[in-house]
Amino acid sequence: MKSQVKGAEKVPKIALDALTQILRHVQPERVILFGSWARGEAGPDSDLDLLVVLPFEGPRHQVAITLLMALADLPVPKDLIVLRPEEWERDKNLPGTVAYPAAHEGVVIYAT
Repeated sequence: MKSQVKGAEKVPKIALDALTQILRHVQPERVILFGSWARGEAGPDSDLDLLVVLPFEGPRHQVAITLLMALADLPVPKDLIVLRPEEWERDKNLPGTVAYPAAHEGVVIYAT
C-alpha cells in the first residue's frame, strides 16, 4: 500500500509536482526532499534536491536520465540522486555520503 504525503501542506508545490512525475515513471520505496527547499530557504537560484530510493537493475544513470527527462518541464534546476534500497540502508547514517543529509535533514515526501 502506498502512503500519502504527511504534512503535504508544508511541502513546496514544486516538490509535489516532481513527485507526481516520478510516480508516473517508477515505483520508488521512498522519495526525500532535502537541501534548501526542505529547509524552507529556497531562493530564485536554488535547485530542487531529491533522493529517490528504488530497486533497479542495470546502470544507475539510465534510471536517473529517465527521471530527469520526466522532470524536465519543472521550472527549477534539479539535483536527483537515485539509490538502491540497500545503498540507502548502508549510507543513511554514514557522514560524508549523499544519503546522510537527506536522512537527517530531509523531508520524506513519499514512502511505501
